[in-house]
Amino acid sequence: MPKTTPDDGHVARRGPLPLVVGVTGHRDLRASDYPSLEERVREIFVLLLKEYEHTPITLLSPLAEGADRLTARVALDLGVQLIVPLPMPRELYEADFTAEGSLAEFRELIARAESAPEIELVGGHTEEEVSNPLAARNALYENVGAYIVGHCQILIALWDGVDLGLTGGTSSIVKFQTGGLPRRYDPTRNPLDAVERGPVKHIITPRVKNPQPEGEPFAVKDIFPSGGPANMDAFRRIARHIDAFNADALKHAEILDAKQAENMESLFPEERAKLLPEGLRTLREHYGVADTLAIYFQQQTRRTLKRLYRLVAVAAVAFGVYAHLLTKIHPLLVVYLLILAVAHFGVHRFAQRRKYQSKYQDYRTLAEGIRVQFFWCLANLRMSVADRYLRKQKSELDWIRNATRVWNIPRADDDRHERTTTTPASDKHTFRLVLKYWISNQAKYFSRTTKKEHALLHRYERLTKFLVRAGVVFAILLAVALGVSYFLDLHLSETIAHNHTLHGVIILLMTLPPVGAALLHSYTDKTALSEHVKQYGRMGAVFGGARLQMVMILRRSGGQHSPLSTEEAEEARKLTEDLGIEALAENADWVLLHRERPIDPPHAA
Repeated sequence: MPKTTPDDGHVARRGPLPLVVGVTGHRDLRASDYPSLEERVREIFVLLLKEYEHTPITLLSPLAEGADRLTARVALDLGVQLIVPLPMPRELYEADFTAEGSLAEFRELIARAESAPEIELVGGHTEEEVSNPLAARNALYENVGAYIVGHCQILIALWDGVDLGLTGGTSSIVKFQTGGLPRRYDPTRNPLDAVERGPVKHIITPRVKNPQPEGEPFAVKDIFPSGGPANMDAFRRIARHIDAFNADALKHAEILDAKQAENMESLFPEERAKLLPEGLRTLREHYGVADTLAIYFQQQTRRTLKRLYRLVAVAAVAFGVYAHLLTKIHPLLVVYLLILAVAHFGVHRFAQRRKYQSKYQDYRTLAEGIRVQFFWCLANLRMSVADRYLRKQKSELDWIRNATRVWNIPRADDDRHERTTTTPASDKHTFRLVLKYWISNQAKYFSRTTKKEHALLHRYERLTKFLVRAGVVFAILLAVALGVSYFLDLHLSETIAHNHTLHGVIILLMTLPPVGAALLHSYTDKTALSEHVKQYGRMGAVFGGARLQMVMILRRSGGQHSPLSTEEAEEARKLTEDLGIEALAENADWVLLHRERPIDPPHAA
């Protein structure tokens, strides 16, 4: 829901989707440099808060000594939300803070954080292994740095500019942001893809070990990812889309208040949602926001399209009547031109300025991505939708991947208590929920929608054929009548030629039905009904097949209270994973299908 965020001395209302800032930097900052560094960090946050006035800012900081804590303090003072990803169990992490007052400072800051998820141990390390050896702990610091890079849109680096090549060091995290995460952290990344990361705000920072950094101390330098544009355009495009989404959430708060709970219920019932972990409840709320806005803009899109076609149809009738029947009533020509002007410069331009269609498509795509993420998380799948969604749809849809990534932060890495309390019995209960509220519901939805769309398509096709045939029938009847009158010497052609009204009516009867058929055919194409029938029918079969497979897996384990075997649980997870990937692919196809059919008044090719 919309948030109220202190913003540099005043209160600003902000939407639900955050812009996420990460931080990396040196621990050994000099005390005398703190005021200058704080001012540079403050300038970065204030600029973001002012430029994206509807968007809350979230900082990811592990709260290590030095740069992490300096940035966190500045952010908290400005009302920025703080999330603390922990590189190891908290009690082990706190053992690192041996300097006087350091542990108290850490505890004071973490108490002000929104959440503090513990990042999973990497490389098979155990708590015993990381409690002493330096190499293992550095690997964990690198792991938390990779987590921050994987979830932030912009990275603040308090760095002296020297690449020491240390595992988990500031320079290595900067390279993750600019050159892409290594495959051990991002196994789905294609090395041929451009790096999809935001810029690094490099604050040139002296340190105790190196008082002479590379560059002018405290200057701010932008570093951009390799393989992308060497400017801020890509980041700003994503941030503007996020800000527009938040602006819509604020603007349509009454609609959200009225409909969000209902749409959340359609994803997962409130009675059961109360028993879910906080992260999943949050994802459910995010789905409700995106889905509610998508439905609103869907309604506006459909209304706009219907108005355009109705206006053009009326304009065609007005022109036909003027040209063939009431040629002396010149105001009809004015009416024709006025109706076209309203269609083009009123209805169409109004919808374009408010971006009804693109917002409907984007928000629907975002909602469907969050749906998959919700059920993947429910099934304890350690997967991110952002890594598998819209990978071929670059530029304009990048913000949706960013949104699914940052909205998954509280849940993306659960604390290990949740992970280790998963049992075969709880697995079975979980997959029953996945079966009932995702697989079965989606199978019913696609089946029901396929029938509905097919019936509508059939109705439009029949009406189109009727109108075409009506025009042809009128022409044939006229030809027959003229032929008969010629042989019977009835002079029908002369009567028609000399009777302007009769001539006009006949022309209209022959021409207007085919015009109506053409408009109806164009409308059917714009709404992609034929493609929907095929696409939804295929997805209905996919979810229907998945439903049968999941039912068989659950039945093989025995009675209701019989736990799943390890193999059965793995099979159920793999089915859930594959089904999610298939659903994401269908959503990507859907948005591309509709991107190719922009809303505009019907016109000749």
